[in-house]
This record gives sequence, structure tokens and C-alpha cells, in this order.
Amino acid sequence: MSRRSTIVALIGGTALIGAALLATNQGDSLQNVSAAPPAAVAGVAEALNISEDQARTRLLDQDKAHRAADSLTVETAGKWIDQRTGKLTVAVTDQAAADQARAQGVEAKLVSRGQSELDRLNSKVRSIVGSGVPGIFGWGTDVEQNIIKVNVNTAASTADTEAALGKITALGSGVQVVKGDSQPRQQSGDLHTGDPWWPGGESNCSVGFVATDSSGAKQMLTAGHCTNDVNQPAYGEQGQKNKLGTSNVGGTHSVNAKEGDMGVVAVTESGWTLNPKVNTWGGPDITVSGSVEAIVGDAVCHSGNTSKWKCGTVKYTHKAVSYGSLVIEDMTWTDACSLGGDSGGGWLVGSKATGLHDGGPSQCVTNPKDDDMSIFQPVNEALTKWGLTLVTTDVPPTSTTTTPPTTTPTTTTSVPPTTTTTTTPAPGNRTFRSDTQFPIKDNDRVFSPIQVSLTGQAAGTATLAITIQHTCSEDLGISLIDPSGKAYAVKYSGGYSCTAWNGAKNFTVPKVSGPAGGKWQIRVTDYGPGDTGTLDGWTLTV
Repeated sequence: MSRRSTIVALIGGTALIGAALLATNQGDSLQNVSAAPPAAVAGVAEALNISEDQARTRLLDQDKAHRAADSLTVETAGKWIDQRTGKLTVAVTDQAAADQARAQGVEAKLVSRGQSELDRLNSKVRSIVGSGVPGIFGWGTDVEQNIIKVNVNTAASTADTEAALGKITALGSGVQVVKGDSQPRQQSGDLHTGDPWWPGGESNCSVGFVATDSSGAKQMLTAGHCTNDVNQPAYGEQGQKNKLGTSNVGGTHSVNAKEGDMGVVAVTESGWTLNPKVNTWGGPDITVSGSVEAIVGDAVCHSGNTSKWKCGTVKYTHKAVSYGSLVIEDMTWTDACSLGGDSGGGWLVGSKATGLHDGGPSQCVTNPKDDDMSIFQPVNEALTKWGLTLVTTDVPPTSTTTTPPTTTPTTTTSVPPTTTTTTTPAPGNRTFRSDTQFPIKDNDRVFSPIQVSLTGQAAGTATLAITIQHTCSEDLGISLIDPSGKAYAVKYSGGYSCTAWNGAKNFTVPKVSGPAGGKWQIRVTDYGPGDTGTLDGWTLTV
């Protein structure tokens, strides 16, 4: 993973190192703890169903117990904090040790097995289980009971399980077998926009948005400069823990070049759920409801692991950015704060996904200038490029629907037509046309519908003839939308120069699926300033 900005990375790293040094200097000993953190107080009170005052006392008593354990000199067979008194309790094998422990201010319990015997029994169980026995999912010391406890899932037991349990029970009363009908699984979790993730052993990036591909497989969108290594393991926890999948599978799922800064992580590990909720870092939940192309003046917010939840205003769209050795075109610039480690995180307009975080300033400032802007990659380009469907519900979609360049229209109302809409079938009854005219205005979009009176499925390939009069073809992006709402890219915007579009142009759209009958539309979006025109009509063959 290459970092977009050395300065940003260093600043982020410095912040993390500073926090680590602070923890080292102030948190080496629990003796420095003078008060329970409010968040811990609230969490403990909720978890244990006690008052916050009781939770605060509990946490302070717990600190005292840890300090007592650190200074204890007596040999024990285990220690624990008594849930009733909050005091440290130790297991000892003789009265002299018990008296010594009590003299040091802790409670003592006489037991029959010392630490060496417990270690011997545990080693025997470990040897019997070896590299694994079906159904046996846990073993270790229960210090309060002074035994080795072995946990078994009877639902997963086999003849091998029974054979192993026979050997384990033969070890005597120092080993207890506890049976049940379930067992834990390796934990993963939910992926939310803004959560941290780790490319291999590198520093973290942030989750952009979750999606599925045409086969229903789980995917995660993020920054391309976070996914540039081919087939790199991706983790949900620092230290290469909790693997969630693989980034840039096959080397075809990452872009960090003139085209953009976007990448995909294949979420392949069981237990990871694609969650459409955005991590607002303590604020109310936001559930992603679709996607939209940002326009200048939009109020936007983003979620990232470093700056957390920040908002601002879009200042530029489709603006190139240069990072010295790298130029990226058609990016969106905003005055919202962002920091290193936010890379790949999601940007939203209201509840709609709009971008993937790319880069920004080394520090946040008030009244930011252009060199203090935060920059993001429009998300619809990534969805379209890899044929992904944005997840907008807790259950990932399983259909083969390809995400449209914009899954839901913007709140801007389409420009009204200059003539009455009429659609008529052409000869052969598979070609339909609309001669309705629509004005094409700067930074706006129009939708032109055709009602198709067919049954069954679309033919697989759609042919379009689109008649437009416009002074800058490069400003225009066009999508075809079928009756089910699925969109297909017809023409992308972009280019250094402007060439006029005068008359009809033909386009072929492959892999069209879904119903043939119903309302088909083309969406024409003008992404640039200073040039206008007219959509004069179009034909569709399905």
C-alpha cells in the first residue's frame, strides 16, 4: 500500500506515536489511575445492571485489586476478583500461605491442587486433544474451582470425541468435562463505513462502503492507494488479526492513477457482515440509502478512523489533483477536515454514498483554502467499474443486479421537457423511440423515458441511438436504466478538450438483463461548466 501523502502519513503516525508515548508514560502502573473513565463507568453499569455510582466504586476497587496482585509475594494456584466483595482472592495449598496472603490484604482460599499439578493436568489434556478433536473447543484452568475444565459441543461430537473424552476423564477428579450443544466461533464482526481496516501488516485505512458483486459475493470499497498490493490479506484488527478477506484480487481491483483512487477488498471470511450503517463515532446511526453524485455546494460528511465524523461543503467536482508523482482527475474537493488514516472512508450526502476518501491536509484548519481541502473519489465510478451493488439493508442483496452509476436520483428535479413526451414502437416491435426534447444544463441531469410494450426478458444486448446538440461532448455522462431500476454505463464523461456533439450517436450496451417491458430511461448528466445543449431524442432496441 503506497501512501498518497508522506506528510499526512507522518502526521497521522506522529499522533499515534504521541498517544502511545502518553500511554507508556502515564499508564504503566494502575497506581496512576485516580478516577474511573466515564465511558467505562457507563459501560460497566449497563453490562452489570448496576448504578453508575456502584460501577465507579467497582472499577476503583478493581484497580486496588490489581495493585494488590502486583505486590503479592505468596505462591498461589490462581487468583481472581471476588464478584461479591470486589477484593482480590488467591488459591493457596496450606494455611501458612493463606495467613501470609491475608496479611498482605487479600482474601485466601485453601485448595488441594497447586499450580504445578494444574499445569501437569492441563498438559495432559493438551496432548490428548493434539491439533484438534471434533466437538472439544476449550480447555484450561478454572482457578475458582481449582480444576481443569474441558468444554465439549455434543452436537459436533464423533467417535473420535468419545475416545478422547475417555482418556481425559481417566485423568481423575482434577479434570471436569462440561458438555453443551454449541460452541464459540472465531469472531469477526460487522463492517461499517468509517471503521478501520488493515492492509497486511501496514497502518490502517478506513472502510468506504460495503457492496456485493453480480454473484452476491461480499465486497468492500475503499481507497486504491490502500489496495495496490495484489492479493494482500486484509484484517479487521491491528497486528494481522481477524482476517476479513483479500484486497485487489488478481491485481484487477485497484486503481491509483489518473483514472481515480479506488479499490475493492473481497470479504471472504465467515462471520463478517456487510452493514449499511455508517460509524458516526458516537452520533446517531445513519443507514446508507443509495448513492449520488455530489455537486458544488452540497453539504457532505465523512467517516474515518482518525478524524472520526466530519462535515463540510463541496467546493469543486471533477477537479484534478497532483500529489507530485501522481495525478488523479475528476475528484471532488471539500472544506471538511480529514487526517491520515481516513483513507478509503466513506463520504455521504445526507444518507447517500457519494465518495471514497482520497487525501487531504496535514492538519485541520479553520477557513480552509484550496491547499487545505479534503478530496474524495466519486463512489459511483467504483461501483460501475467493478459491477457492484451498494448494500443498503442489513441483509446483503443476492440478486445479480449491477449497481447503477447513480442508484437513486439526486434531489434536484429533472429539467422539464420542451415538448410533450410520446413513445412509439418502430417496425419489428423491438425498437422504441422518444422524440421528446430536454434542455441539458450545467451541473444537472435529465431523464428521458421510453415505455416498452414487450414481455419476457431483455435480449442481452441493448442498442441505442442518442441525438444530442451540445457544445462539449466531454462534459456528458450517460446511463441506461432498465424497468427494474438497474443502470448500465453508456458513456463516461472526461477529457482535456471539448468537442461538439451534433446529431445521433450509436451505442451498444452488453449484458443487459431484467424485464424487457416497462419504463426504460436514459440519464444524461452534464458534469462541466460553461456548455449547454439539448437532448433531442433517442431510440432503444432490446
